[in-house]
Amino acid sequence: LAVHHSGRGERARAREYLTHLLSAHPTSMPGHLLAGQLAQEEGKLSQALSVFLRALSLDPQEPEIHYRLSQVYRELEVLDAARSHWSRYRTAVGQVPSHRYLSCRLVLEGEPAGAQVRVDGVIVGPTPRALMDIKPGPHTLCFELDGRAVEGDVRLIEGCSYVARYA
Repeated sequence: LAVHHSGRGERARAREYLTHLLSAHPTSMPGHLLAGQLAQEEGKLSQALSVFLRALSLDPQEPEIHYRLSQVYRELEVLDAARSHWSRYRTAVGQVPSHRYLSCRLVLEGEPAGAQVRVDGVIVGPTPRALMDIKPGPHTLCFELDGRAVEGDVRLIEGCSYVARYA
């Protein structure tokens, strides 16, 4: 029932069922995993981390736990741990689904501020700008200001943070 309510966005109800489940079955790895996901979705990263680590202690081989830990550690900027769990996830699943990746961070800045920025042809707004969830791989950046444009190609490596500047 917790999964059902979570899937419908009824987090309070899902937490209620999870509390009962984990009270009766404190070693339920799936229960801890779902509790961590709910905390992560609510931005409670410390709580999510704690619950995912408990789930990991119950089943160190479960790929989903490593995926979730990689995402939480990335959000917390604990990059070595994020990369370690991402690597374990990738090894466990073999073929990673295209919608899953260890995101990159990209800060776009320059003088004077206010350049319009495009990433892969899509306007993302004026500088300064921080993009927190960029998919790793090749991208084209374009800064446009006062009728001038500067364009360049970059290759972002999973889990890394970058700064792109124009002058």
